[in-house]
Amino acid sequence: MAKSFRACWIEKAGASVQAAVKDIPFEELTAGDDYVRVKVEFSGLNYKDGMAICGIYGVVETLPLITGIDFVGIVDETKAGFQKGDKVIMTGWEMGQKFHGGHAEFASVKAEWLVPLPPELSAIDAMTIGTAGFTAALCVRALEESGYDRSKPILVTGADGGVGSVAIYLLNRKGCRVAACTRFKDTEQRLRALGATEIVGALPTDSKALDEQLWGGAIDVVGGPTIPTIASQMVYGCTLASCGVAGGPAIKTTVYPFIIRGVKLYGVDSVFAPTEVRKAVWQDLAKVPKDIWQNMRTEVALEDLHEAAQRILAGQIRGRVVVNLALRTPQLVVEKEEEDLEALRRQTLELRKSLTTKSKIVSAEQAASCILDGDSVTSAGFVAAMPCDALITALRKRYDKTKHPRDLEMVFSIIVGDREGRGTEPLTPMVSRAVFGWTDVCPAFTNAVLSGKIEAYNLPMGQISHMIRSSANGAPGHLSKVGLHTFADPRKGGGKRNKQTTKDLVKLQVLDGEEYIFYPAPKITVALLRGSLADEAGNISFEHEPLLLDSLNQAMAAKKNGGLVIVQVQRVVPSGSLDHRRVHIPGMLVDMVVVAGKEHSAVTYAPADQEYDPTLSGEMKPLRSHLEQLPWEGPRNACQKRVMAHRALFEVKKPRAVLNFGVGSPEFVATMMASHGHQNPELHGFMSTVESGVWGGVPQGGFRFGTSVGYEALVPTSTMMDFYLGGGIDVAFLGVGEVDPQGNVNVSNFAGRVPGVGGFADISANAKTLVFTTTLTCGNLVTKVEDGKLIIVQEGSIQKFKRKIDEVTFPSASQGSRRIVFVTERCVMELRQQRLLLTELAAGMRLEDVFNNMEFKPDVADQVGTYDPRIFQR
Repeated sequence: MAKSFRACWIEKAGASVQAAVKDIPFEELTAGDDYVRVKVEFSGLNYKDGMAICGIYGVVETLPLITGIDFVGIVDETKAGFQKGDKVIMTGWEMGQKFHGGHAEFASVKAEWLVPLPPELSAIDAMTIGTAGFTAALCVRALEESGYDRSKPILVTGADGGVGSVAIYLLNRKGCRVAACTRFKDTEQRLRALGATEIVGALPTDSKALDEQLWGGAIDVVGGPTIPTIASQMVYGCTLASCGVAGGPAIKTTVYPFIIRGVKLYGVDSVFAPTEVRKAVWQDLAKVPKDIWQNMRTEVALEDLHEAAQRILAGQIRGRVVVNLALRTPQLVVEKEEEDLEALRRQTLELRKSLTTKSKIVSAEQAASCILDGDSVTSAGFVAAMPCDALITALRKRYDKTKHPRDLEMVFSIIVGDREGRGTEPLTPMVSRAVFGWTDVCPAFTNAVLSGKIEAYNLPMGQISHMIRSSANGAPGHLSKVGLHTFADPRKGGGKRNKQTTKDLVKLQVLDGEEYIFYPAPKITVALLRGSLADEAGNISFEHEPLLLDSLNQAMAAKKNGGLVIVQVQRVVPSGSLDHRRVHIPGMLVDMVVVAGKEHSAVTYAPADQEYDPTLSGEMKPLRSHLEQLPWEGPRNACQKRVMAHRALFEVKKPRAVLNFGVGSPEFVATMMASHGHQNPELHGFMSTVESGVWGGVPQGGFRFGTSVGYEALVPTSTMMDFYLGGGIDVAFLGVGEVDPQGNVNVSNFAGRVPGVGGFADISANAKTLVFTTTLTCGNLVTKVEDGKLIIVQEGSIQKFKRKIDEVTFPSASQGSRRIVFVTERCVMELRQQRLLLTELAAGMRLEDVFNNMEFKPDVADQVGTYDPRIFQR
């Protein structure tokens, strides 16, 4: 007998999750008296499988893993109530998430999870139904149990998918009118053949709390923004069955449909459905005429999985995908576009020349048409500030229409986005290579990196800023000690973010016996930037912008390399009418100016900035009464973050200190200093800074991170980094992802998140004092303060102090003589000789409250202090 079997195997490779079809030894399968081995005939491929295979984090809980959430097969051994040769169906029970799944020639699962295959149902038809069809049947059952109205249409969202397709057919068989909701215009004929009586386009996301009563019931597989709209349009007393999260898990709705119209929101679970329910549902499904299933499936081989997964996520496959384990050759043809790329390049260059010789003022569409395949693009933006939405939206429209430009290289220190698709995110399918510092607000871009679609290098933000400067001044690159002994060190991967990234970008060099990393200059050919006003000569002023960023260096780099500089502005004024003291990019460096519409004029994605705020640009100083106060209760883990931030502000030990505040929990420290800084007399005359280039004021958090209210000066990011790298920061407050016993810190790749290093490595390498702020645990940690003491109401589910961390972003060996402390809501620990020493406890906390929530035990000082009692005064 063979010693191995073929399977789709996913495992972590560096920072990414990679999938491959390979031979797996039988010993990998779970064995035991209650486990049964099955020879798999067919398996399904659904949206969740596609996410896992494409390396999207958060889908699977165990690695390495065989993918596949369902299968049909033949029992391979007489055991646990089954006879060898029995045909069985397997769906749910977290297979393909926590346990090895069905994308394999063999599987081993608990006997109680298996359901006999009804004799009337063929194996391939059963897997055409699969988890999707089983879920659809459960949804129809939910409507029947909880109430629906046959006189009105039943709405089915995601109608083109597996669940939607089967739901339409089953509802039609029961005599219901069915409204099929789809964003695809080419599937009406297929959906009507399944039984849809009407076709509905994409649902609006700005519905009223109560709208016209349209639907006698609904089956929703999208989730997120669709549920409020559907609920508002439901007939009185009817049921909305919810079974999917393709549109996101968050629901922003009111209670009115539920308490005024008696609408019922019914959650449908196909994972842990009881065995008797499963048997009954499969018996019902076996009664459906089998010819319906033939037109609903796409049959593929195991070797097709990655291509099929990509097509599912892109919405390019309709109905169900069935994996036939007997097929040995790929079934999906990857079509190659044949076109004259050189002719296209010549046409684009001619267009660029003709536009720039007439006038610098062009439309966004004209500007987007001038970008070439293979261009090296750098863009403005910092987290959620200063997006170039007018330019990027036009570029994406061009790509959707023509599939050009493509194979772009992106070079940026910090991405810009809102986690919901704006910012740099729309450029994702055009990018084949990226050099970046941080991408956390653009999940699709991040997932494209982790799944290997983009050749990717994650490097310290400040070093990328200086790489852009090197590109501008013609230097081959620069040397720096930042990144040594971290994941960016060439000896530890050199910042490569997936196994498809094989070329070395950075190099180790020794000069006068000292080690340095050489960061090479990219050859930037396009700069997409933004400003406030432009004159007809192309001079760009920044009076309404909250930051300067690397805009000037980005423009100079593109011009140095013979490229293109495009700037979006709010308004164009006559030549000579600008206050030229506010001009940051000279017109000689600008090729094209695009006037952005009002919808693209906001300087950040924060709700408060949809209208112009002069305090953010520095045009006005804020009133102190307008400064934010951290609450004791409420969202953002208010109590523990407030306690932690309050304790941290006492770590400033000298007046007139220069401070830096990182993203995340350090934002709270800046806020507490604004409201309670008077309690630390050493805070007198301190100067806050942010790596984006801001001096003074109150650094902002959330979608305003990187900006400051009431600031004193703005400088380019590269200049601020010069100051930081020269040791200019007295105290840096930085966040933590995870910490190991030696005090090494990881913020770039942890807990299934790979946000990137950002400016963390640049700041932590040279600040005179480092204060790492973090809660001891996270994941639903709940605390409160009573009688001057901290009380843990609910412990967090995730420990942050671990025996082993995924990668090193701050190496404790670089401490030298610096003071380095870890401030949490319940204790303070100091780093001494690569060991953590607990020196202080919050009132109400015991050592056990700390030790029981760490994977290792720190040393304890001979005299353990207590937190300042003012921290707990409500």
